[in-house]
Amino acid sequence: MRKIKIIFVSITALFFVAARTVFANGGGGTPENTTFTLSSPLKDIGGIPALINALITNIVLPLGVSVATIAIIYAGFLYVKAAGNENEVKKVHGIIWWTLVGTAVLLGASVIARLIEGTINQLRS
Repeated sequence: MRKIKIIFVSITALFFVAARTVFANGGGGTPENTTFTLSSPLKDIGGIPALINALITNIVLPLGVSVATIAIIYAGFLYVKAAGNENEVKKVHGIIWWTLVGTAVLLGASVIARLIEGTINQLRS
């Protein structure tokens, strides 16, 4: 326990000691350009349907595919770890099954979002 404390304190001290020195601009006076603009990250989004589609396409799908891949790899490790034990193999089959169902729902989400977007656009016309 004492070794762990010493290692933790040493690493923490290393982070504080290794920090670089920051020097402020000592020139004085006022800066030439003092304007600040905040641009909207949603300027390219045309409305709620496009926002939903962009969220699914740019955030949900990549994150979900990563999680699904990790879940399938984890299930593979559990399958190897089961080593023929029927109860463990049944658990692993359930994990693999629900991972594949979740992946299908995830991939189907973009199709559903496009269908909803098309329906909303038809209702607007």
